[in-house]
Amino acid sequence: MKKTKKQTVKKGPACVECGATMRAEKGDFKFTITPRWAVTIADSELHTCPRCGTHEGTVVNASTLERKIAAEVLRKASPLAPDEVKFLVESFDWTKRQVAARLGIAPETLSRYEQGAYRISPAVDRLLRLMVAVLYVRDQELAGAVVSNPVAGKTADPLKLTLRLDQHGDYQVVGESQPGSHQVAA
Repeated sequence: MKKTKKQTVKKGPACVECGATMRAEKGDFKFTITPRWAVTIADSELHTCPRCGTHEGTVVNASTLERKIAAEVLRKASPLAPDEVKFLVESFDWTKRQVAARLGIAPETLSRYEQGAYRISPAVDRLLRLMVAVLYVRDQELAGAVVSNPVAGKTADPLKLTLRLDQHGDYQVVGESQPGSHQVAA
């Protein structure tokens, strides 16, 4: 009797909804930052459940991705949008009360900036960007660019980015749909 080699089939993760084995494929993944704001990660590993249709994406190097998003938000020339303020504030290991104190504003004012009830003042916008550049992104050149380039414009829409993970494990911008958002040189 002739022996045959057993082929091992690599199973994907189990669906959290129905338990079926999910199929893996490459595609664009919407990485949700806040309920109203997401960035696209191109060529990401996606898992789809053939039974119930649930979709999941895979994020590689989540901290690197978050720092890249923060750096791109800091570079935009228009004022910070409420969702961007919330994202940047959450990048610190401080309470919102501590962040507000360091910005020289009341915690209620910070909350209103995050909710969009108040438009962020140019001085607080710049100080928050500078704090994030120095303390979270840790990029001195970017901090210098934030200081030397004033925020211009009246619109405060969240930055729409498409990023792709490169072979070195870094995220690169491959698409951006907000004109004029990269006027800060770093």
